[in-house]
Amino acid sequence: MLGNPLVIELLSHCVIGKLEMLNQVQHDEKKQKIVILNIGARHPLAGSKNSIQPIHSLGLRRRQRINSTQHFEKSKQKVERNQKNGILTRRRRCVRCHHGPSFGNFYESRDRTKKISIIAKGGNMFKYLLGFILLFLTCAIYSHLVWAEDNITAGEIINTMTQTMNPEQSEAKMKMTIMTTSGEERSFLYHTYSKGRGKKTLMKYLEPSRVKGQTILMLNDGDDIWIYFPKRNHVRKLASHARRQKLEGSDFSYEDMGGSNTFVEKYESVLLEDEKKEGHQCYKLKLTRKPESDAGYSRIIVWVDKKTFVPIVIDYYHDKDPELREKQLICTDIELIDGIYTPMKFTMYNKLDDTKTTMEIIEINYNVDLPDALFTEEGMKQ
Repeated sequence: MLGNPLVIELLSHCVIGKLEMLNQVQHDEKKQKIVILNIGARHPLAGSKNSIQPIHSLGLRRRQRINSTQHFEKSKQKVERNQKNGILTRRRRCVRCHHGPSFGNFYESRDRTKKISIIAKGGNMFKYLLGFILLFLTCAIYSHLVWAEDNITAGEIINTMTQTMNPEQSEAKMKMTIMTTSGEERSFLYHTYSKGRGKKTLMKYLEPSRVKGQTILMLNDGDDIWIYFPKRNHVRKLASHARRQKLEGSDFSYEDMGGSNTFVEKYESVLLEDEKKEGHQCYKLKLTRKPESDAGYSRIIVWVDKKTFVPIVIDYYHDKDPELREKQLICTDIELIDGIYTPMKFTMYNKLDDTKTTMEIIEINYNVDLPDALFTEEGMKQ
């Protein structure tokens, strides 16, 4: 609630046979202020018009000794000033005889502790109220954002990550470097094309010369794979189990390179406790292979950056042993390109063979319009 009703109880005691004195409330609607004007009531027994007679027997005491005429003039001026300013002024009357406070001495009750006088300046009250409302709205919005973040589901995180890593269309030039156990390095340079958020992917090797022109086409999220060998002018379709084979002897498999919706369709995801990974505040998720799935890993642990929804680290566990970590992928050098957060470097560590493969994006363009004919057998040969 932004406020509770303010109840002002005006207590005042009158003595001598039901003589009560009421405090008057003036409310200035324009200036948003409450003024309680305490004006005593003259009782007929107090004396004549110009007399000043303290009436101790009545249980009252004089507030002040002033000339009745002067007080009347001051009261009249005050009433006129209040009326000019739009303030309604009411004077207390004696409830016993209804005699007004026009002249004579003015008295007040002995019990001053029950007299309430409130003067509230409207400007300050408005500023305080406005400030409180703004504070309340800020807290409400912040609480909603925190609540939304804290209540995000594992499925929502995986979906957002998949969309981030698989834009509608892209064209890139990339370099792949393989480091063997002996320390030997082998490098490949290739063009890659993607359409339909990763459902169609084509890779065409540029270097070295022994694989130049060799092309890999992956359709249906990587379930169907073809390889074109230019020297023999031959296209070969890989068997489904071949998806787990290494790509040109690297630590990336064909399955790792394709399958835009693999994490969504072939795994059950569970959100674990948040962790900081590689300097990023991350969501931590556990992906367990579905019973009917043919995915190449028994389970996967992924850390997703909370800001960019880019996977920072992915741990892949062996197909037959869910406790044996087989590979680890680390994504670094995240840049915002064409409004899309893009990791420019991918490093895959093979924990069983003690090797690693690095893939670096040299250039990439998301604002392209790729023809469907490119992702065909004839397009592979171009």
